[in-house]
Amino acid sequence: MDKKKNYTKIIDRYLDGDLNGLELQTLEKELDSSPELRKELKLQREINAALAEKEVLDLRAQLKVIHRSIEPVPERNMARKLVHSKLARIAAASVVLLITIAVFTKNFTGNRVNDDKIFNKYYETYKPLNVRSGFGEIDKMYRNALTAYQKENYEKALTLFEEVLELDQSRMEANLMTGVSNMELDEYEEASSSFRKVINHNDNLFIEHAEWYIGFCYIKTDNTDKAIEQFAKIASGNSLNKDKAKIILRKIK
Repeated sequence: MDKKKNYTKIIDRYLDGDLNGLELQTLEKELDSSPELRKELKLQREINAALAEKEVLDLRAQLKVIHRSIEPVPERNMARKLVHSKLARIAAASVVLLITIAVFTKNFTGNRVNDDKIFNKYYETYKPLNVRSGFGEIDKMYRNALTAYQKENYEKALTLFEEVLELDQSRMEANLMTGVSNMELDEYEEASSSFRKVINHNDNLFIEHAEWYIGFCYIKTDNTDKAIEQFAKIASGNSLNKDKAKIILRKIK
């Protein structure tokens, strides 16, 4: 009995995406070997789905009550009856429209809030590697860009990183830093472009970071299909972010 309670508690955390590291690995191993645990997981998912469906049914019930409450009362005077009926239909249509807007807004903002929660929980600003010890003009410019970046002056950092790339496009970390600087300035389309350059180069130390950050850009630009595809790719590979990617997938699917 105690074991069943433990199952329920840890499955709740699993579905909420609060498991990671050793706990997540242990649960996934148990799921492979325990039919009872798989059954409990399936049941909990069905309960969550039923609760979500209940919200829709409750809304439909409320709509029926509203329709009944605004039905026109018979009048002796035909003209008054027609006017009353017309007004009632207009009122009913207005109520339906308002409820539809409310439901749409709730769903949209709900997804937006959920996306923001994912972003805020798992996004971390990139910490650059040690600066190469060069004495050329480009190296000096790059160090100045890093200094601005570390002081969270992302606009200045972005300008300097772009100047570095104008002189030497082969610096993939500068491309990555340009992308992250744009993310910090909420310029996610521009950030994606920089990350794609790193990924498409296909021979540098920063591809894994670029693949991770571009997934968040897709989330922030409401490109859910690409976000799912990106995090699925990370989850199926050997990235250090593999476990986090699995959790994010469960939250955005």
